[in-house]
Amino acid sequence: MASEKTSWSLPSLGEWLWDFIFEGSPVPLRLALGTTFATFVPAVIVFFIVPHMTPVPFLGALAMINGIRGSGYRVATFSILVGACAIYLVLLFGAWAPLIAAALAMISGLFGSFGHARPMIVVCITWSVFTGQIIPENDPELVVGLYMSGALASFLVARLTSASNSFPAEDERSRTHALVLGVLFASGFAFATWFGRQYFDQLGNHGYFFPLAFAFLCLPPHSLFFGNAIKRCLGTGLGWLVSIGLNDLSLPIWGSVVIGVSCFFLFQWLLSWSKLIAIMFVTTAIIVLIGIFAPDKPIAEERMDAVLAAAAMATVLAFIAMGVLKVVSPKALRELIGASSNS
Repeated sequence: MASEKTSWSLPSLGEWLWDFIFEGSPVPLRLALGTTFATFVPAVIVFFIVPHMTPVPFLGALAMINGIRGSGYRVATFSILVGACAIYLVLLFGAWAPLIAAALAMISGLFGSFGHARPMIVVCITWSVFTGQIIPENDPELVVGLYMSGALASFLVARLTSASNSFPAEDERSRTHALVLGVLFASGFAFATWFGRQYFDQLGNHGYFFPLAFAFLCLPPHSLFFGNAIKRCLGTGLGWLVSIGLNDLSLPIWGSVVIGVSCFFLFQWLLSWSKLIAIMFVTTAIIVLIGIFAPDKPIAEERMDAVLAAAAMATVLAFIAMGVLKVVSPKALRELIGASSNS
């Protein structure tokens, strides 16, 4: 009997593991190439004009193209405008960063009630970078202008590649559900921003990794939070290991650029096929590309510490959200659990 049970459980375990890692089919190459082109071309152009501002148009383009793919042109454009205002404020008033983070997170919750949380959460991810010291703060008008320029270029590429609404649609949430998740996301994002500036910045001026990682873990669909969080953490760990190996090779700048862009393209192409593998590629891309602008700093180690801390906090807040929904709105909790079981 024991052998029969073992022979039944091992194939079942293998099937579960396969389903856990591989979820669907790669996105069309047109979209993956278009997204990669849209995000990197503005950065390349700016590199030859104001090299120290190269990351800025990349972040604007990234936020726009992902917002468009998630919710269309109007919602993405509005999200970018909100994000630009938030960037301007945090560059002028750095001490306000936790308060601005809370406001952005609450707006994300409001958008989520209409099924459009993704564009604002992506804005939160890109905004997080401006809370650190990697972007010069002496010319906020130029920073915001370059951010918007990258977004505009990305908008035009999205039009050419018909990228609008190419991500799976989000489920609309009840007001109670959106309010609870928005408040918890706001508290977590504000704390991550404050703590990142107070603690992680002491490790190497990359405190933005903490709020960035937290916002990334909170991307929809929220009904699949726990499974997606595990995949994102495992993928980050694998990408961290790959980055450590690449760092030991002492690659030239052009080699780091090629590897970073290639990994970003693979992330875009494989995201719907396997989140775990795609996150491995994007983690490698982030660490390799940031390393170009911040050499001789322990970016890979900081990234892993921040992701683990963000995952722990996000998991605690997710359980709190379920507990609060059970008390104040069992119907909203059933919406969440029902969406998870049907996904």
